[in-house]
Amino acid sequence: RRVTERPLSKRLWDLDWEQHLPWEFENVRCEAGTFGEALPFIAEHYSSIFGLKDEEPRFHPDPMTEAKRRFGDEMDVFLFRAKDRSERVAGVLACHPSDWSTYYIRSLAVLPEYRTGNLVPPLILRLSEVLSAVGCERLECETSPSNTVVMRVLPRIDFILTASSNSERWGTMVRFTKFLRRDAESAFQRQFCGVRVKSARPSEGGSDLLPRRMP
Repeated sequence: RRVTERPLSKRLWDLDWEQHLPWEFENVRCEAGTFGEALPFIAEHYSSIFGLKDEEPRFHPDPMTEAKRRFGDEMDVFLFRAKDRSERVAGVLACHPSDWSTYYIRSLAVLPEYRTGNLVPPLILRLSEVLSAVGCERLECETSPSNTVVMRVLPRIDFILTASSNSERWGTMVRFTKFLRRDAESAFQRQFCGVRVKSARPSEGGSDLLPRRMP
């Protein structure tokens, strides 16, 4: 990263990830990196990790452009380096603020031989602790509903299914949100996870709140 460039999280929250990293996990070490440092891994492995090798891709291609590269410089990039003798880059995590109170996990890719069930939960915990300390209110990510592994893992670490979308770029995606402030989560639960109905025999309050569990 050029000296004059600072990622968006630094400009918004004065967040310097190098002050919090590295983080040690079971077989990888998470370090602060740059988009430029991640590009060789992206070029070599993303097509196979995300199933983009089809001769006729289902969705609109998203090639590397100068605008995309500049956007990459705005992101926080974390490199997962193997803790074996190779010290090779075994994965990449790319994130950025989507507004002044929301942090978005744009991409997480790890080579199959370095994936374990003990990576994502502690990683999310570390991210959440740092983000909460600087005033971020929510952590968000998106996945395909066909990604059953991620669909099972996220609710177990306090993510809530909050939205879905369709696009020519990624197809159908579902969004998960992990609230970092209790009042923000309470507001979501109040607005979207319960329904107020008129009681046949109104109580003193005039209505009852019937809970409705999230699917």
